[in-house]
Amino acid sequence: MKIPYGKSFIQVPDLWDGKATILSPGPFPVPNPEKTVTHALDHPLGNVTLQNLCSPGDRIACVIPDLTRRAGVRQYLPLLLQRLCDIGVDPSDVTIIVALGIHRPLTDTELSELVGEKVRDKYRVINHDPDEKRSNIFLGTTDAGIPVEINEEVAKADRVILTGGITYHYFAGYGGGRKSLLPGVASRKACEAHHKLVVSWRRGELDGDLAPGVLMENPVHRQMLQACTFIPPIFVLNVVTEPGGMIVAASAGELEAAHMNACRKHDSWFRKELQARSRLVIAGSGGYPKDVNFVQAHKGLFAAHQAVAGNGVVLLAADCAEGTGHPDLLDWFDRCHSQSKWLDELEARYQINGQTAFSTWLRVTSVPTVLVSRLNGSDVERMGMIPAVNMEEALKAAQEILGELPVPLIIPDAGDVLPVVGSPKPKVQSPK
Repeated sequence: MKIPYGKSFIQVPDLWDGKATILSPGPFPVPNPEKTVTHALDHPLGNVTLQNLCSPGDRIACVIPDLTRRAGVRQYLPLLLQRLCDIGVDPSDVTIIVALGIHRPLTDTELSELVGEKVRDKYRVINHDPDEKRSNIFLGTTDAGIPVEINEEVAKADRVILTGGITYHYFAGYGGGRKSLLPGVASRKACEAHHKLVVSWRRGELDGDLAPGVLMENPVHRQMLQACTFIPPIFVLNVVTEPGGMIVAASAGELEAAHMNACRKHDSWFRKELQARSRLVIAGSGGYPKDVNFVQAHKGLFAAHQAVAGNGVVLLAADCAEGTGHPDLLDWFDRCHSQSKWLDELEARYQINGQTAFSTWLRVTSVPTVLVSRLNGSDVERMGMIPAVNMEEALKAAQEILGELPVPLIIPDAGDVLPVVGSPKPKVQSPK
């Protein structure tokens, strides 16, 4: 069995005579990205169409995800831009903004890789900068006190197009839609204030449900929707890609209608029900770019822990070619050794990556976790995990904990899949 690992694969030896359970997304239709995206643009949802929204002379801000998201940008972006040209919008009036949130900026080469040379030659493509005060404009405050500070290209546009792929998110429910704005093109201050809601939720100060696949009564989701009310009229194009990166579904139109529709399509392939948790879960975060660093790979770790029994072990294969993902990530593990300490530290000196560290700590202190990666072994140990350089070494570590290795559950693309035990109904509908 092969598990995606960086830009290649890692082999899981078959020690169980083919009896291992494989949890994979799908089955998918034969991809036809052009037909799929074209159909979505031809049949927008919620009475919001590009033709009615955009006119010649309008300044258009088109937001796209960065390379850490598998979203098929090069498949849908030319089709979307051609629609704008057909309406009479001049390319010089369109700015394409990469929704970095607080991620590092893309290099010149990476920008061309993301959108394609033809788009790059014809359109202005820029990185969002969360730290440049002059380029982020304060528009107001949500009812939870989130300062809506947004990239000026978006804030000053006549029309905004939010695009991206649907994925599960461990507390926002799903990516896509409103998340392209906050945190996508928001200031660091806004991003941190928004993400810090999770600390309030952990302390019992916020009502609602924060979990992957949950939008109904999700307070983090509600704040993102509120933030979108501060900017010019919005058109959304959200896509669903299969693990190879090809678009298999798309929804377009009004913010909530298009996002919800895409989330439901995503669930039909990526939400997987289990009868029971497994004592041994072997998972991959989905390969590049989902395991480019540990901050990204954590999403696969979270999903694997959804499927493991309390007396079990998780083996996660995540390349982490770019390291942990943040220079301060390891410091959080050094300072915090109890849940109350974590919450106190996050309250006092909040960092988004500190929250990722806390989420990791909650998982690895409840169930032993072995990490196969390029990370330094001592750094893996600082994060509370057992380091391994290959799958054979990881299995040996698991055997030392469990004794005889049980038949495993293998999740090759845990960064994509949502394992659900007990068949609870998904809470996809948006809060009112």
